[in-house]
Amino acid sequence: MKQTLNFFKQHPAKIFFGEGVGNFSSKLAFKATGLNFSGGYPKKYVYINPDFLRNHTDVYLSFFSRAAGTHSLTNSPFSVYDQLLSEYGLLGLLALFIYYLWFFARHHKKLTYGIPLLILLSSIFFIDYWFEQLSVVVLFELLLFLDIKESQLPLTPKTVIA
Repeated sequence: MKQTLNFFKQHPAKIFFGEGVGNFSSKLAFKATGLNFSGGYPKKYVYINPDFLRNHTDVYLSFFSRAAGTHSLTNSPFSVYDQLLSEYGLLGLLALFIYYLWFFARHHKKLTYGIPLLILLSSIFFIDYWFEQLSVVVLFELLLFLDIKESQLPLTPKTVIA
C-alpha cells in the first residue's frame, strides 16, 4: 500500500483512473512478467509494465521466492483494495463500494447471518486478490443471496399430519 501511495504522489493524475488493468499490483501483472511463479502466461504476450517493475515486482519476487511454508497471509503482498486503487483508481474503488458491497449492504434489515458474512468478506479483501479466485467470492455471494431470499419467503404455519 505504501508503494501505491508513493506512486500516486509521483503521478497525481492517475489517482482517479489508476495505472490500468494488469499494470501495477495484481496477480495478472505478475503473471504477465513470464516468471512462472504463480502460473503461466503466453510467451508472445509477456510484458512488464515499467511502474510494476519499479514498485511491486520486488515485493512479489520476495514473496514467491521464499519456501512454500512461509507463504502465509502475514507475508502476502496482495489486497483487493490496493489492486483496485492502483489499477482502477479511486473510481474503481468507489465502484466496488457502490455497486458491489452496497448491493448487499442495502439489504441489512433482511440479512441475518449475511451481516457477519459481509463484514468478513470486506475484511478478507485486505489480504488477497479474492476476485481472482472466484470460487471463494462466489460462495460468499451465494450465501448472501440465500440469506436475502430466505427473508423474503412468507412464513406459514407448519401443518401437522396425524
